[in-house]
Amino acid sequence: MTATERAFNDGHLWTLDFATALEGARLLADAPEVRHADLVLAVARGGLWPAATIAARLRLPLVSVQAMHNPSDAVRVQAENVVKVSPFSGFADVPQQGVIVDDICGTGSTLEAVRAVLPPPLNQAPAVTLCRNTAARLSPEAWVWDVSDWVCFPWETPPSTHEPTRPLPLPEQGRIRRRR
Repeated sequence: MTATERAFNDGHLWTLDFATALEGARLLADAPEVRHADLVLAVARGGLWPAATIAARLRLPLVSVQAMHNPSDAVRVQAENVVKVSPFSGFADVPQQGVIVDDICGTGSTLEAVRAVLPPPLNQAPAVTLCRNTAARLSPEAWVWDVSDWVCFPWETPPSTHEPTRPLPLPEQGRIRRRR
């Protein structure tokens, strides 16, 4: 497995509905890694919905940076070797305590590339995601679900496939996984 490969070995697609995603975003908003933030930075496209949910819950400003690691939205597409990130054009005065939010950490490369374009101290901000692929070489500071296959998020166009699906379970209250 290379640095851009993710594990796709559960034999089904994971699905996430809005209610379950909302519970996951609420857990992340309450995590210590997020609690002291004064800015939420969304990794667009996938991180916009969870970041907006976290920002609304904490009444914080929201900015985004565009990043693309997959060549398409097709199911089980392995990531490209290069993450394309748009330049950051957030606030003139960068907050001291930001948090970076994405929907999934597939390999860790997107979070790494996003941090590379951010000014200090935002480039050292903790990252949180709803899901983390078990093959990720770099992990966010906190996440809700570990997955070993493709996740279909509710804000995405449903895939045109006849593969078996399984819903991600409601997260256990207060259970966040953390990088060690």
